[in-house]
Amino acid sequence: MAAFTLASDEGLSETVAALLEEVMLTTLRGSGRFQSILGGSDLAAMLSLDQQRTALGCESADCATAFQEALGVPFLAIPKIGRVGNRFLVNLKIMDTSEGRVLARIHRMVQAEASLPAALQSVTKQAISMMFGEAVQLEELEDPAVVEARRRKTILRNTGLVFSLGGLGMVSYSYAAMAEARSLLPPPGHRTTQQDVSSFASASASADLTWGLGAVVTAAGLTAFALGW
Repeated sequence: MAAFTLASDEGLSETVAALLEEVMLTTLRGSGRFQSILGGSDLAAMLSLDQQRTALGCESADCATAFQEALGVPFLAIPKIGRVGNRFLVNLKIMDTSEGRVLARIHRMVQAEASLPAALQSVTKQAISMMFGEAVQLEELEDPAVVEARRRKTILRNTGLVFSLGGLGMVSYSYAAMAEARSLLPPPGHRTTQQDVSSFASASASADLTWGLGAVVTAAGLTAFALGW
C-alpha cells in the first residue's frame, strides 16, 4: 500500500501534520494486512508534485491505474483534513489501483486539534475494516474540550459539596457555642456581675461570627455545586 502525505489547508503546523501522518502509518502497519507501506517521503521520491496533487482527487479507473503503474502497489490511502465551520473534518479514502475503485471512504468530525490523532487512528481502522468487507465499528470520540468541561464540573460539584457540609457544620457549631455562651450568665434571680456580662458578650460574639462564616461558606458551596451541573 502507498499512503500519501496528509493534505491539509487548515494551517496545521508541520509537526502536527507529521505526527498525524505517523499515526496513520502506524495504524496501517499495525493491522498486519499489508506486506509493506510506502509513506509520504517514499512517494515524494517516486512522484512529481503534480502527480501527488492529482492523487488527492483520484476517483477514476484511469487515474488509479496510472498510480499502480508508477508505484507498483495495489492500494492507495489518501488522507485529508479540512474544516467545516469551527470543526475539523478528517477524511481517509482507500483505492484499489487495479480495479480503479474506492474501497473505503470514511470521515469524522472533531471539535479540537487535540482530537485529530485519535480521530485519524479511528478513521484508519474503520477504513481497513471496510476495504476488507468487515463490519465497521463506529467509535465515539469525546472531544478533549468536552472531557475537560466535565472534569471541571465534577470538581465544582465535589468542592461545593465539601464547602456546603463544612458551612453547615459551622452553623450547627455556632448554635452550640451560643448555648454555651448563655450558660455563662447566672440563673434568673441571681446577681449578674460585670465579668459574667463580659464573658457572655465575648462568647456570643464568637458564636455569631462562626454562624456568619458558616452561612457564607454554605452559600458559596451551594453555588459551586449548582454550577457543577
